[in-house]
Amino acid sequence: MPADPDSEFFKQLLSKRRQAEREELVDALAVTLIDAATRMGVYAMVFRFPRYDGAPASDVGQDDMEGLATVVAIAGSLVSACADLLRAGNQYAAWALIRQLVEVEYLAWAFAESRRDASDWLNSDRDQRLQLWQPRHLRRVSAGRFGAEDYSVHCEFGGHPTPEARNLLPGPSQGQVEVGWHELCFHGDQIWEWASAALGATDIGRVAVTSAIGVKRLERARRTWRKHDKLRALALSGDSNDQEPID
Repeated sequence: MPADPDSEFFKQLLSKRRQAEREELVDALAVTLIDAATRMGVYAMVFRFPRYDGAPASDVGQDDMEGLATVVAIAGSLVSACADLLRAGNQYAAWALIRQLVEVEYLAWAFAESRRDASDWLNSDRDQRLQLWQPRHLRRVSAGRFGAEDYSVHCEFGGHPTPEARNLLPGPSQGQVEVGWHELCFHGDQIWEWASAALGATDIGRVAVTSAIGVKRLERARRTWRKHDKLRALALSGDSNDQEPID
């Protein structure tokens, strides 16, 4: 983060209008993610029942839907809780959940790339998840889409107890809460991007997305935030950290 409080970065970060846009996006994400997940969960349950003649129901990827619904529901729960924590001034706890949100983002991307992955993940045991679904494995197969540096920053600030926590705890070193809101917007927006793409791969999934409560509000909020957000471009890169973090 730039150290100069008069920099353009801080002007954008502390803009009341930009902050209102961040909060609108986060609130819309929390509502729509949870409702879309609920609809997908219901559809997965309904279509798992056999037809009246005892034959299996039409194959619309029941396990795919249930896996997707589970990940989207986790995302909605995390976004909602993060917003509550940031509003309460509990930045450290919020950043711990944002780190979890980054991992959900990886899964949402994987399921968008292959709906079968959602089924495999749903039916995996602990050993399989350790072999295939840890964050470092998903970063490796993402072909550079997800780098280790961003995840490492989240691990340092909110994933593991480290001295960096001083920047998020009450006191003279505490950073601006708006940074947490920006990170929540960035990763939440990406989760919706991948999740809606994965859900849209089936007719039933498209219905869950387009009929979800608040979806029009969410799309408006996403367009506004994407149009105005400049923090990623303005943030200084700092020292590169290509080492794999401890997941």
